[in-house]
Formats: sequence, C-alpha cells, structure tokens
Amino acid sequence: MRKLIRFATVIAIIGAVGVCVSASSGAATAARITCRSTEYNPTPTQAAGVVVGLVRCSRPFGRGVISASYTSTFDPTTSSGTDNGPFRKWFLTGTLHGRYTGTYQFTSNTDASWENAITVSGGTGAFTGVKGKGSESCTSTSAGATLTCSEVLEVTGLYFAESKDQFHHAAKSRADAGFTTAPRTALRSQFRPTATFDHSERG
Repeated sequence: MRKLIRFATVIAIIGAVGVCVSASSGAATAARITCRSTEYNPTPTQAAGVVVGLVRCSRPFGRGVISASYTSTFDPTTSSGTDNGPFRKWFLTGTLHGRYTGTYQFTSNTDASWENAITVSGGTGAFTGVKGKGSESCTSTSAGATLTCSEVLEVTGLYFAESKDQFHHAAKSRADAGFTTAPRTALRSQFRPTATFDHSERG
C-alpha cells in the first residue's frame, strides 16, 4: 500500500509539471519505441481495477510512471481470460494515452503471462499528436499482484529539429503561442539530430 501511495504522489507531481515544447518545425518521423515496466495491482483477484507502476522507454520518452484501468474475464476451466482498458504514461516532457486489449494465462496458482495489443491514440506536451500501435508481454509470479512487462511500439508524430537554429525556432514559436517551455536541457533531449530511436535508454 505504501508503494501505491508513493506512485500516486509521483503521478500527481509529473502530471502537474510535465509540459514541454512540441516542435513546430522539423521533420515528423516514425519511430520504434521499446519500454520496460514494473506494475502493481492492489486487487489482482478482482475482475476490474487499477494498475500503477514505473516505466522506462527508449528515447525520446525516457523514465516515467504508468497507470491503467482494467476489466477482465476468467475461465476457470482453462485458467485463462481476457483483459482490456485505458492507460496513460507520464514522462518528464509529456504524456501518452491509449487503450490495450489482450489475453492472459495462468500456469500455476501464482505464475501467469499476459499478451496485449496496444493502441496509442494521443499525447500531450512534447508528444502531442503522437499515435501508434504495438504489443506488450507481461509475466507475474505473484498471481498478478506484481507484473514485469516489455513493450514495443511503432509511433508517428514525433518531431525532431534538424539543427540548433531549428531547435531555438521551435522553442520560441511554442513560447510565442503561450505555452510554457521546459528547461533548455530537457528541450535538447527532445530535439536530437537523428530520427532513429530503436535503442533502449541507458541510465
């Protein structure tokens, strides 16, 4: 329970300050994003509930927190079921949101695995306009109370400035439009002179 309270506090803080520049110039690119997360379900035996956790994605997203609601079914004759619901990921410079749907299978009283299809329908801050699809695989050895997940997404709508001048122009245009800009160091992490982000963030 203490873990869940701490995660809720982190979500509230990041939700309040997680606004960043979304480039008004530069090239929109498609990117392959990988994420890993540890997620916690306080009511794993219930057919509906909320999951929260910590997530780390490849650039330009980075580290953040995730929350998701779920509605599930369970067939005791096969020890399997379905689940679906909305999710949101909070990062330092913006958010992603969408839905997931999938299946899960118990192989013992405690061990289970999940396979989900992910749809990203939008974002905020630096990730405004981002959309995409992907897949997620999760495992648990605690009957769903704690899940370890990996995710691969193909997204569009990311903008990367091609030069330092474009970077400053994008930031100025955002400020002139009345949006709050993030610190320069955070902005630079969003506008790198490359469109290839298929490697996991290290840190």
